[in-house]
Amino acid sequence: MKTPGVLIVVLVLLQCTNKEKTIPAIYTEEELITYREEGLQVAMATKVALGSVLVPTVTQQGTKTALEFCSVKAIPLTDSMAVVTGTEVYRVSDLPRNPDNLATGKQLEYIQKAKLDIANGEAVTPQVFGLDEKVIGFYPILTNQFCLQCHGSPGKEITEETYDDIQKLYPNDKATGYGEGELRGIFVVEIDSKKN
Repeated sequence: MKTPGVLIVVLVLLQCTNKEKTIPAIYTEEELITYREEGLQVAMATKVALGSVLVPTVTQQGTKTALEFCSVKAIPLTDSMAVVTGTEVYRVSDLPRNPDNLATGKQLEYIQKAKLDIANGEAVTPQVFGLDEKVIGFYPILTNQFCLQCHGSPGKEITEETYDDIQKLYPNDKATGYGEGELRGIFVVEIDSKKN
């Protein structure tokens, strides 16, 4: 007869523990600014690392080779930046080319708000928040003319040949139809909290 009582106590404790894991950590404004800047440096370094391979590949070998690079090496290159920076860094989108990069939860909320801000002519700013033992930052990825070669509209910025290659490499692609200055996705940077 004592066992059910013990079981109830254990279940209640487990529920409390699970709730505590999802409570956002509390940081001062100054701490969040510091984390936001640290995350921005990581996001920009990752962008530069990807661009330093992608831009010369497109200009020297064409978009087909660049697409092949992205399909095989973009995620490992991003992962290597995480190792170099001692953080977790990755890209997500509400309209991903690779389904592994699909935004969810807070990421999706941020993307939807950022798109609304852009539509209203407002600047999109990074967002940081504490969660458990990490500080998580979202950093916008905006399209430029260069991006539209693979992310613009088929028949306009995207050639027929490039579009065929996209369909072969990414049969579930959702990452076309963008214009210049639109939100393509975000960098997510997760930094271990220094409060621990």
